[in-house]
Amino acid sequence: MKRFLMIGLVLLVAVLANGCASYNIQSVPSQIDESKTVKVEDNDTTITAFPILTEEDSKKYFDKNLIGNNLLAVYLNVLNTSPSVVEIIKSNLIIQAQQPSALAPLPQEDVYKAIRRGWAGKSTTWFFLGAYVGAPISALHTASVNKDVKQDLQNKALKLGDVKPKTFSHGFLWFKIPDEAMHDDKLPASELKISIKKDGKLVEYNLPITGDTAFAKATASPPSKTETKPADSIVPIDKPVIPPKPELASAPDFKSLPPALSYSYILHDANNNRILEGGEEITLKVEVENKGRGAAKDVQVILSGNKALVDYLGERKIIGDIKPSEKKIVEFKAILPAQIPAATAELSIEIKEGRGYSPSEVKALTVAMKPADIKKVVEVISEINIDDIPPKTRHERKEDFAVVIGISNYREKIIPSVKYAKRDAEIMAGYLENVVGIPKTNIKLLIDGASTKSDLEAYLEDWLKRRVKQNSTVFVYYAGHGAPDTEGKEAHLVPYEGHPDYPSKLYSLKRMYESLNKLPAKDVIVMLDSCFSGAEGRSVTKTGARPLVMSIENPILAGGKIMVLAAAAGSQISSDYDKVQHGLFTYYLLRGMRGEADVNKDGIVSLGELYEYTRTNVSEKASIELNRDQTPLLLPSIETAGVRLSLPVAKIK
Repeated sequence: MKRFLMIGLVLLVAVLANGCASYNIQSVPSQIDESKTVKVEDNDTTITAFPILTEEDSKKYFDKNLIGNNLLAVYLNVLNTSPSVVEIIKSNLIIQAQQPSALAPLPQEDVYKAIRRGWAGKSTTWFFLGAYVGAPISALHTASVNKDVKQDLQNKALKLGDVKPKTFSHGFLWFKIPDEAMHDDKLPASELKISIKKDGKLVEYNLPITGDTAFAKATASPPSKTETKPADSIVPIDKPVIPPKPELASAPDFKSLPPALSYSYILHDANNNRILEGGEEITLKVEVENKGRGAAKDVQVILSGNKALVDYLGERKIIGDIKPSEKKIVEFKAILPAQIPAATAELSIEIKEGRGYSPSEVKALTVAMKPADIKKVVEVISEINIDDIPPKTRHERKEDFAVVIGISNYREKIIPSVKYAKRDAEIMAGYLENVVGIPKTNIKLLIDGASTKSDLEAYLEDWLKRRVKQNSTVFVYYAGHGAPDTEGKEAHLVPYEGHPDYPSKLYSLKRMYESLNKLPAKDVIVMLDSCFSGAEGRSVTKTGARPLVMSIENPILAGGKIMVLAAAAGSQISSDYDKVQHGLFTYYLLRGMRGEADVNKDGIVSLGELYEYTRTNVSEKASIELNRDQTPLLLPSIETAGVRLSLPVAKIK
């Protein structure tokens, strides 16, 4: 046991005695004393050189005094702010000596030989067994350190080749200075030449490398049209290169790191509906942040896209300089004209930095623009009295039939009266006779107490079936309350004795559609001046129930012979129009039937013309005078109705 402890102790002493190699890895420079740099700028290319001229800097980046070994290391940063790729072709160091010459960069392997570590001591000088044991261990450790040295040089070396737009390439170049060029271990006057290919042309940049680089003047030559020699050759110079006379600079302006700009925006409109409407104030707020470590210069926000929108907001706003980690906000404001063009506008938001450090993205938004609604104010001097039924038409339709129902007063007192339903039905019956041409004997008028559920069943299901022929057109008109069932699944007419709490007392639209569709008639036109949501107006609902969106459409309508003109859609209300003492929907139905809907002036009011006339006028009048939405419906829709839209409702000539 003691023998093993003794061997371990000897081994430890041997390792400590012989020493271990080390290498302090230092990354490429991130912040450099500007007084030690030299820079040349050429439009959108900036080259900065940092020569390692002191023992302190040499040991800082390479853990060894390179100058003492006639080695010059130069850190180079090539910044490309152009929109296209540039290519680093070659570099040479021109030294001033009795025989000026151009030195090519030293291969990394030669630099490695100068920097690599050797393992301490020689085994032939060791007198103890421990030395022979420790030497191999020290050698293995040194080999590991030298592997790090080689990798570090590869990481730090400047890579020739492409520099992408808005990026930079950086790293070290090494040059071996001939002994005859060194004087008192000092670097002679020299100049670094960098050849860069831009837009297919060669540009040479000259950066003086002297002991005092703070006042060195760098230059860039115009694009060369001659072929250059390989970068790895040593080119003799016929004439001595005289370094430029040092010039005092007011202040060094080199920034080691560029800015990094990012931005966001918010578009706000006055009513927050995200539609830019005529007459409202809009604000576009743009926030720009500099997340880089260098300052951004002469920053501005530029708008492009929809010309009208850009004209309203203004094309650009100047922000100025933005420090690292600083945010700045600009606002574009405008009050839009009332009559702006209706359009889907695209607006692009771009950030520009004075030296080219702009963000690589341009953000765009798409927004709807619409002019302000123009309300038409009509002064009514006089209007036609639709209660004056026109004279009887010459065009009698003996094979056509109509059932007209109007219920103003219900038996159940909890059901509110429908003010003008009876009046609507009576006038509609007169129009069907005189304007449409249906004989009076073919029209059945059911008013109030004569409109029980059994009456509706008798005349809609039995009376019509016994009279209608193959060429008949049947008209069904209903003015009164509508109601949803207790589960809100079906729409119903409310007969005279009906009650919304008892479905058995209601007459369903589904049943009516099915009965009418079975008739041998050619066409059936149903006109409903009612609503079925249970909200108010011409609609009721179960006690305690809330209004709902109720559809009166039915699959039977899609492929059958029935066309439905309904007073209102969904949850809307079928309104009374007190000024003329009629339902609003019925009022415009009657005006359209007597000729105002005849858009093409051919003397015939078609179903399609009557619907368009009624829909337009009811919607407008409800909005302007009654301050509510009411949009009549055509079922099935215009797209499905096809040729049935041309069905003649009335002949007026």
